Amino acid sequence: MEIILPNNAIFDTEKQFDNQTQECQAYFFDIMNASEPTTIEDSFKRPLKQTWNVDSIGFEVSRITEYSHDSDSWNFDKQYHETIRKEWHEDKIYQIIMSDSQYTIISKENIDFVYSEAKKRESYLENGYIYQYTDILLDEHRIYLESKGIIINTK
Repeated sequence: MEIILPNNAIFDTEKQFDNQTQECQAYFFDIMNASEPTTIEDSFKRPLKQTWNVDSIGFEVSRITEYSHDSDSWNFDKQYHETIRKEWHEDKIYQIIMSDSQYTIISKENIDFVYSEAKKRESYLENGYIYQYTDILLDEHRIYLESKGIIINTK
């Protein structure tokens, strides 16, 4: 499945992270680089493993850096990425991604969309974007959302 990210890059769920497009990787790196990793340290407070997680769009992408040491040296071993499918919205067909400002506009212009089928949507906010997952998306709502530049992904 291909998912359009907020920066309009494509995230292909069938590919490992290192095989994603440069634009896709850049989206995740921007988020990771703006945050502190979870770090496991040795007795000298040197990192043995650092993990950055980006939990969004129904997937968790982790950058993991591993180090090793002996009594005299401390070495960078490897860095790799893992992509884990999140299961909390697997039963939903549509994913709607919009910015805070887009949501503000549709809340004023199309209150019908905001409240219709609301009980059937799962939503969360991350990095200034609202992610909604739903089984139902009326054609009139889809057309309206697309006219506002809001991203709609289909499973």
